Amino acid sequence: MGARTDFVKAMVLGIVIGVATTTAFFQLRTTTCPPAAGSAAQPPAKKITIEPVDPIAAPSPRTAQLVEQLGKAGITIDASQVTCDARCCKLAVDDATYDEHAAAIKATLEAMPGTSWQATKAGTVRLVEKCW
Repeated sequence: MGARTDFVKAMVLGIVIGVATTTAFFQLRTTTCPPAAGSAAQPPAKKITIEPVDPIAAPSPRTAQLVEQLGKAGITIDASQVTCDARCCKLAVDDATYDEHAAAIKATLEAMPGTSWQATKAGTVRLVEKCW
C-alpha cells in the first residue's frame, strides 16, 4: 500500500509541476518577448463598411421568380407581398384573392423545387410559405 501511495503522489506532483511550467512558459512568452529586430510592424486592419440594402429596391431572384411564376398563372402579385430569405419565401395574399386562385397558387408552388408548401390564415390575410 505504501508503494502505490508514493507512486500516486509522484504522479500528481509531476502533473502539477508540468502545468505550472507550461503556464509560466506561455505567460512569459506573451508578455516579455519584444518583437524581432527584422520584423515589420503589422499594418492597421482595414475598415470594411457594409451598406444596407433596401429589400424593396432590390428583390431577391427567388422573389422575382415567384412573382413571375404566379403572373404566368394569371395571379397579379406585387413584389412587396413576397419576402424571401435564404431558406423560404412567404407570400401574403388577401382571402378573396387566395380563395379565387387557390388552385393556381397550389399548382405554381408545387411545380417549384423544394419542400411542400403551407398556408396559414392571419386575420383576413393568407400567409403562404414555400421552403427548399
